[in-house]
Amino acid sequence: MVGKFEKSFYKVATGETSRADPFARAATPNWTGNNSGFCGGAPRKFTFASSTGLITSVIDRPFIIDRFQVDFWKEPNHFGDFADVMISSKHALDMERRFRRANITYDIRVPDVEKLIIRNERTQKRSGYGRRLHDDPILDSEPDGDQSRVGKLKKAKYSFGDYASYADMMKYMRTIEFYYPNITKIVRLGVTHEGKPIEGMKVGPIGYPISSTSKRAIWVDGNIHAREWASSHTALYFINQLVSGYGKDDTITHYVNSLNFYVMPCLNPDGYEYTRSSPNPSVRLWRKNRSPEKCHRSLWGGEKCCQGVDLNRNFKFHWAVLICKHEFPESGSSYEPCSNIYHGDHVFSEPESRAVRDFLDSDELRGKVDGFITLHSYAQLWIYPYSHAQQNYPEDISELVGLGQSAEKQSRSCSSAI
Repeated sequence: MVGKFEKSFYKVATGETSRADPFARAATPNWTGNNSGFCGGAPRKFTFASSTGLITSVIDRPFIIDRFQVDFWKEPNHFGDFADVMISSKHALDMERRFRRANITYDIRVPDVEKLIIRNERTQKRSGYGRRLHDDPILDSEPDGDQSRVGKLKKAKYSFGDYASYADMMKYMRTIEFYYPNITKIVRLGVTHEGKPIEGMKVGPIGYPISSTSKRAIWVDGNIHAREWASSHTALYFINQLVSGYGKDDTITHYVNSLNFYVMPCLNPDGYEYTRSSPNPSVRLWRKNRSPEKCHRSLWGGEKCCQGVDLNRNFKFHWAVLICKHEFPESGSSYEPCSNIYHGDHVFSEPESRAVRDFLDSDELRGKVDGFITLHSYAQLWIYPYSHAQQNYPEDISELVGLGQSAEKQSRSCSSAI
């Protein structure tokens, strides 16, 4: 399937690449040979700096994004901000001409994206970075109760210094459930196109009837975009901290007693596992799920067939709303099956998005969710609703801004990289 796309990439970018993502190390990668499947030259990464208006005029148009296979990793947030973009290298010369005509300066930051991915993998293996983060505060602590559990738990030790398989994520959650049955429970939302279970964990004292409205809920999900490995492992670590801190940390204990936390580390298991299969950028940087191939006749002629739907664009809110009378949806989604932001052929067309919808509308959660957090990676932003249009805010915008500013401040206190 890699060769079918016949793509290689360069990136238009600014700032430093995150250590963990998108060139992160898989704990047990199944990478063999070159397997590039590219034509038109090696992947390249570009950097350019410009105002939002200039970027929009040159790149941020649906037909340009689709035709030239532009992949925004980070969009400009304000006038004069930078953007990180990866573009098919077979269109590199054309895009460079467009940059020059618009007087946009750019700089090549990574001449070969695939080589960078492979080099990063080898470097982290030599450094032992994963081994240094191997200790687990849950599984390394002395368990309460039956000592026969100890041997079983040690077999499921989880390393937060690596990016493990989806099967390992599920095994780790089952270990936690086995160890802490009074405050944790595995929940299953549904299954993917490829038949993988979509599972997460409920953290909160077990025993409340699901119809009770006294217990409000907080939802956290990750890895809806396949290539954003850091998001699923952040969600897992969030589970880890809730459980290991319960009964020891007064703040954590209070919140776990007062709320039910529903944490879904990986909403896109098919896509996640696909990204782990090769360092080829069209695989490792795959964003969508792995839905069956769909064909579409493009506006500039010719039929193209591609797999996958951007699950984050498959929900009902403003799905495929057209801009005026133009044949393009609102900024951020596409009708093109080969686009990274393809929204699907109809709302909730994908089993993964349907699973989220159905679980949120179940008796267990309907009308009880007070907070909904979706984890992404790379852009280093706290984003609050709405994202379909500028100057369009919910009624509680002041509260959201305050929460976002507080979260940003706390994040900066923990890491200078934010």
